[in-house]
Amino acid sequence: MFLRSTVLAARRAAAARPTTLRSLQATQLAATSRTFSTPAAESAALPEFDTDAERAVYLKLRSALAPTALEVRDVSGGCGAMYELNIESPQFAGMNKVQQQRLVNQVLKEDIAKWHGVRMTTKPSPALQDA
Repeated sequence: MFLRSTVLAARRAAAARPTTLRSLQATQLAATSRTFSTPAAESAALPEFDTDAERAVYLKLRSALAPTALEVRDVSGGCGAMYELNIESPQFAGMNKVQQQRLVNQVLKEDIAKWHGVRMTTKPSPALQDA
């Protein structure tokens, strides 16, 4: 997960194209030091968020779905128009992908109405997939 987050962060940093060496160094530092995903069982502490909207979406999903892993990112550059969600939850057990994503859509109905788009990956918690 760390490697994937680092690669995605590096791609975002490259797309930003800073104009000075100082801004390039700051972008690289931000791309490698920010963590986006925190397993719910591991820690009750919240990860760092770029915006209050990211935090609100994270908290809404955490309270409704009790996920074992949750990742929320504003991929629109901070304007709140596009989000990427990666969710593992025991509530997804026995559901197909469409049912899982409908459940998430139901939880975030008011928020999604304000967004341009959302990229969503859902799956049941690993311990429950085999059960």
